[in-house]
Amino acid sequence: MGRRHAQYGVTDGHYDTVGAALLWTLEQGLGSGWTPEVKAAWSGAYALLADVMRGAAGDPASASHHSAQNRELTTVARLPMAEILQ
Repeated sequence: MGRRHAQYGVTDGHYDTVGAALLWTLEQGLGSGWTPEVKAAWSGAYALLADVMRGAAGDPASASHHSAQNRELTTVARLPMAEILQ
């Protein structure tokens, strides 16, 4: 996915902009449900995803180095939202 985004012209700075927009949107949507724990969880998940994508975009061979992180992120993505937000 990171390699494909690089082909679309996505640069390193775009990941920071999208991350900030995602966190702001979640904060607005969750209201009082936006706790420090929820913020930390979403920040961590996005940072992991962005890191993997940046690595793949910069060095296609590096994508394999992130396989454990990919499995962890996939596991979180499959959890029901209510369980993630607890």
